[in-house]
Amino acid sequence: MDKAIHRAFEVPLEKPEYIDVDGVLFPRGEITAVGGPRGLGKSSFNAWVASRVSRMGLRSLTANGEDRIWVTRARIQGSGGDLRRSFIVDLMDIPQLPDDLDRLEGYMRQTKADVIMLDPAALVIKPPLRSDQPVRQALMPLGELARKYNAAIILIAHLLKHPSKKGHPLDALPGNGIANSVRMAYLFGVDPHDPEQRALYMAKHQYGPDGRGYTFSLTEQILKSKEHGKVPVGKLDILDNHADLFWYDMLPKSDKPISANEIKLEIAEIFLLEMFHHEKKRLASDIVVEAEKRKISRKTYDKAKAKLGIKSVREGGNKKQVWWWVMGEDKE
Repeated sequence: MDKAIHRAFEVPLEKPEYIDVDGVLFPRGEITAVGGPRGLGKSSFNAWVASRVSRMGLRSLTANGEDRIWVTRARIQGSGGDLRRSFIVDLMDIPQLPDDLDRLEGYMRQTKADVIMLDPAALVIKPPLRSDQPVRQALMPLGELARKYNAAIILIAHLLKHPSKKGHPLDALPGNGIANSVRMAYLFGVDPHDPEQRALYMAKHQYGPDGRGYTFSLTEQILKSKEHGKVPVGKLDILDNHADLFWYDMLPKSDKPISANEIKLEIAEIFLLEMFHHEKKRLASDIVVEAEKRKISRKTYDKAKAKLGIKSVREGGNKKQVWWWVMGEDKE
């Protein structure tokens, strides 16, 4: 009989293993999706997970393509995390799947991380999120990586559309490729009973009932830094891990859904701000090379360049002319 075929009675049963973070479950060896509107604190949620995991004696690895690493560190610190057990991938080295799977595996092997957070999905997954089959093909080896290292991988996604109130909560995720590839999925949004608080809703649980709700307080912490002065960061604390929630009420109704192109533009802006963090003047050729490494298209970084007020300046004669990009004094 072909090795690919197994008799059912020969297949051993396995009990799912979870990392239980104050009642929020993340299965080891699997991918979990967390989706939510932008600007509501998903990065603070990442920091909450990293801090709680570290205080459990476990390790986390955060790859956030929308924040500088010192901002991610500040959020974890403000949430009370053990910074020695919390690892952060540099903004310029966020892996993109499936091309950079080996690089991500290297990060996991070096850090021995129990929880890996990849944020946002639009940057981490190379195919367009609305392309069902290509997204599944990109996430399939990621799931194998989670099983190989018995790690819980959390994929953070912006919501690209407003679902119908009569629909399924998974309809809020950007495309069916993510929803069908993960074993567990949550929606993150506003607590409908208190708009100053945040809420989490279990939209999918492959091994058990879904529908569980969680609420969090969201407060501002001020950290003092020699380099950056006073740094305000959001801090989440869980209030109730059996909250009575209806998922649709958690999602803002007045905001226009963010598009994939808007996400890419935001990422390009952060990329340029990082490039000009220490210098106001950079060689145009260096920026182009780095943008190509990050797979940011010329059209997108040109839009980000214009939005940030970065100017092109030519120096030298016709034979030795050099193009520079110069950041305005009011940016950064």
